[in-house]
Amino acid sequence: MHTIHDPALELDELDVAELGTWDTRAPAHHGGGYVAPGRRVLQIHDHIWAAQPETCTAAIRDTTWYLDGRLLLCNLCGLDGT
Repeated sequence: MHTIHDPALELDELDVAELGTWDTRAPAHHGGGYVAPGRRVLQIHDHIWAAQPETCTAAIRDTTWYLDGRLLLCNLCGLDGT
């Protein structure tokens, strides 16, 4: 039986409460590029992202690991890239 990988299920299992909360809005794209279904933006406590995913101009490796290397976020918009 073939199972489909669903990043949203993995994100839901990840406890991000110490950092913030997941935005419920699904990004249409990331700076014009594809966004896998289920990818979301983490709204970090006391932090405002410089861009929305659709207007983000971050380079592909302009990211930071959080939660001991279990969560990878775009540095400009907070989109999950794990």
